[in-house]
Amino acid sequence: MLVTDTVDYTKRMDANEPATIAAVKACRAAQIKVVKRHRGKFIKGTGDGTISTYASAVDALEAAIEIQRAVKAMNRGKRRHRHIVLRAGLAVGDVYDDGSDIQSRCVIMASRLEAIATPGTICLPASARDDLAGKVRVKFDNLGVHTLKGFRRPVHLCQADPRVRVTKLTAEKAAKTVFNLDRAYLTGGGDVELRGGERVFRVEVQNLGKVPAYLFAFDVQFATLEEVQAGGLPLNRRALNARIRPDEDRTVIDRIPITRPDANVIYGAFWYRDVGEMPDRESRFILRIADDGHTRLDVTGVSPDYTRWT
Repeated sequence: MLVTDTVDYTKRMDANEPATIAAVKACRAAQIKVVKRHRGKFIKGTGDGTISTYASAVDALEAAIEIQRAVKAMNRGKRRHRHIVLRAGLAVGDVYDDGSDIQSRCVIMASRLEAIATPGTICLPASARDDLAGKVRVKFDNLGVHTLKGFRRPVHLCQADPRVRVTKLTAEKAAKTVFNLDRAYLTGGGDVELRGGERVFRVEVQNLGKVPAYLFAFDVQFATLEEVQAGGLPLNRRALNARIRPDEDRTVIDRIPITRPDANVIYGAFWYRDVGEMPDRESRFILRIADDGHTRLDVTGVSPDYTRWT
């Protein structure tokens, strides 16, 4: 979920209403184009801002970065008092569409984070940053722990600054607080798609490490949220022989029919090794099938980082 808002909108409207309306309209049109490029869904404009949803947190952050950079490009050649500046808030969670609007805790959090963000940046929970580290080349700044209106627990926040372009090496160094990228490191998941009227799960993997990964087995299972929270989910190894090179985009390794109509959770694992003499490694994932049919990394009650379960 991504929420954007125009900085000093009221002041701009008071100074020059027609020019402000035209500038905000042009900015919104640019944002809609970016949303579509990143597998997003434009929900609505909010007068001086926008709300959009995405298939993954990576898509949302990459869209937010491109939006901020596109707005900066639009300001070139204009007087400073005519510049449009955005704040953005990004949150991960379920979104419920009632037909006329969307409702969720995630929407509220993204709105709260947008208000905290420094102009020109994207504010997000540190838990989301930990999952994104190394996947998106952007500088993250620690904002500390904040108490958000309406939320019982304080939230550790950070912000991504699209104005600072980082190298792959810098991104890898930041990611090493979460991943060991000196070796192969597989991460995976996928999304739901329709094929011939049948729901299938597109299984995807990506190697975030520095050396090739040899993927020799994987498994995907479908369940209900209640079964996940009860624990004890079985996994079986399906033999595979695939070489996943580093620096590649997501690789589709299979498409599996979703045979359970009641399934709203998809979980699985990959087993792999690399060129070094390392023991076999396992990478797990667990996804929630949201109301829009796509998957989300937001199964509550499993683990804080959604990568393991009991």
